[in-house]
Amino acid sequence: MTALAERGDELAALLLTATRGADPRPQTLLAELAPLVTGEPRYQDEVPVGGKLNVGGLS
Repeated sequence: MTALAERGDELAALLLTATRGADPRPQTLLAELAPLVTGEPRYQDEVPVGGKLNVGGLS
């Protein structure tokens, strides 16, 4: 997640508040996050150092 310029502190505070058990509804959290981030989400698979990916218990 990439914060917009000058909005990094605000984004970090919002994320920290959400993890402290404030338990906001997901829609509320997303509504507050949306104006603070920029760009498209990036997804990546995590592969262990040995290079063998274990998916769903299968090797």
